[in-house]
Amino acid sequence: MFSFWRTTIVCLATIGMTDLSLAQNSDPIQTLDTYIIRAGTVANETPLPTYATPVSQLSFAPQVDIQSRNFGEAQGDISIRGGTFENTGLMLEKIAVFDPQTGHYLAEVPVDPNMLALPTIVTGYENQMLSFNANAGSIQYQWNRVSTAQRQLTLSLGENNLNTQSFYMAQPIDKEGKKATFDIGISRSESNGTVEFGDHDFKRYSGRLQLRNEYSRLNLVAGYQDKFFGWPNMYTPYNVQETEDIQTLLLLADYELELTPQSTLNLASYYRVNWDDYEFDRDRPGIYNPYEHKTTVTGFHGSWETRRPSDTIYGVSADVFLDSIESTTLTHSFQSRSYGQLKAYSSVPNVFERVQLDASLSLFDTNRNEATINPSLKLTRDLSSLNSSTSALAYFSYTSGSQVSGYTAIGSSRSGLFAGNPDLDTERSHNLELGYQWQSEVASAKVALFYRMDRDLTDWTFQFDSTNARTANPVDIDTLGVEFLAHRQWKQTILSVGYTYLQKAEDYGLAKVDASFYALNFAKHRITSSLIQKFSSMFELRLDMEYRIQEYNPLRRSEDTATLAYLSVIVHPIEELNWDLRFSVENLFDSEFEEIPAVPASRRQFAIQSTWRW
Repeated sequence: MFSFWRTTIVCLATIGMTDLSLAQNSDPIQTLDTYIIRAGTVANETPLPTYATPVSQLSFAPQVDIQSRNFGEAQGDISIRGGTFENTGLMLEKIAVFDPQTGHYLAEVPVDPNMLALPTIVTGYENQMLSFNANAGSIQYQWNRVSTAQRQLTLSLGENNLNTQSFYMAQPIDKEGKKATFDIGISRSESNGTVEFGDHDFKRYSGRLQLRNEYSRLNLVAGYQDKFFGWPNMYTPYNVQETEDIQTLLLLADYELELTPQSTLNLASYYRVNWDDYEFDRDRPGIYNPYEHKTTVTGFHGSWETRRPSDTIYGVSADVFLDSIESTTLTHSFQSRSYGQLKAYSSVPNVFERVQLDASLSLFDTNRNEATINPSLKLTRDLSSLNSSTSALAYFSYTSGSQVSGYTAIGSSRSGLFAGNPDLDTERSHNLELGYQWQSEVASAKVALFYRMDRDLTDWTFQFDSTNARTANPVDIDTLGVEFLAHRQWKQTILSVGYTYLQKAEDYGLAKVDASFYALNFAKHRITSSLIQKFSSMFELRLDMEYRIQEYNPLRRSEDTATLAYLSVIVHPIEELNWDLRFSVENLFDSEFEEIPAVPASRRQFAIQSTWRW
């Protein structure tokens, strides 16, 4: 009976808050895409176990599944539409930020979220247009524009000796911040964890300089973070207390120039270093072999786009990435790699009556793999009524993409804890999608049916009679998916719901596989929901929930169904002060569901948070 009521609550709650001040664009296609995707942002944007990171806004998003070790901000695999953690991309504006060692470190982005706008989830045609080395989908972040002085101080205390401090400051350099602004963020967090040996100790420092004029804008960003955390069975199913010690440095420049009123040039570059020290057994450091790695990536992006008087758009983009790795264990393949990607695209309105055609062609190449060519197209039919305030469209798209595996998969020995495979080939993907979107001034909805065919996708698998904790194997896998998102706003309430359905058919060839850690670790049915309810100027409630029915996995020791919830009550004690108190509980029902098979769940936790803005 209790399970029934929990499920009922999920269906009645909502998935996300949105920036309701978004201006209505005369182009219904752009307006619908922006509005609906951003409506999937979670209600509780501030995490309970630590300070906020870019991944914090994704935990209950309907298209995204965060599969965590300890908690998402410690180590969270980002899966989009049933893909794996290496199928997913992360964009800062138009340049991809990634870790060549493993997609487990994709979310290691040392940037204060106050510097970023709400994330956009891009899939299908939009993903192939924007992404790099990510066939399932990507998360795109844009830089917030700051023009006034801001200060924000956040302090948190909670169970298990949790304490968190975070400070953000933005300051105009010129008068009123019309031309230049700098902002900085400093955060730290520590806790004993919700399970024994689940402790953490985090620090992050980030800064940004914004320079603007009438025709251009420049962001110069520097960030560094230091993370230590432990968790039993973090990567292996042997009941051992494992730890990770990670440091990440990011230096980035992002520039946009309006060449003419109709054309724009974008340039971006970054330098990223990630140091990782993994211990299989914290009581016996270095047992078997030390797992110490340093990965370095230098990335460059350039793109140019122009709009003709007919509203036809033409554009080209180029990406170049150079990486290297220094490792005590990943020595069974090359230790450096260079990547190149060229894209040309066009968007033609009214190619037929009220039908828009988008098409692109990309070339993907590395110095270690053969080049591949990937065509993609999308047809969009405007279904909006001419005299109506609502807009609607239907679309069909075909996309193709290529990517390569990380060093952990290709550089590990064929034996040992993590058995690699140096023969892994370029991964190819093809996606067919049919969808419908609708929007009014206070509501929006989207439904999509997609069929993705992944070939030679790298998966990590388990065999019960093997001495390996996991083995990298290629798999051909077909994914059928349905996703639905709906959003409604009232005066004091923001209400949304999301549902996803996934079905897979896999072929591992001659490899013997008893269980899959990633490719077959997915929810067959998943309802995500959130609620923001303002009762008065002094009191509001925020609730994020999800209910899932997971695909069976013989490694999973918990049930295959789960109800997860994050509840916050926010109080503004003194109306004249911009100060609030947040009373929160994460994992409200104390679920033991293993998001990754054999990895224990993070348990229920309470915390109090105080935020002062001035």
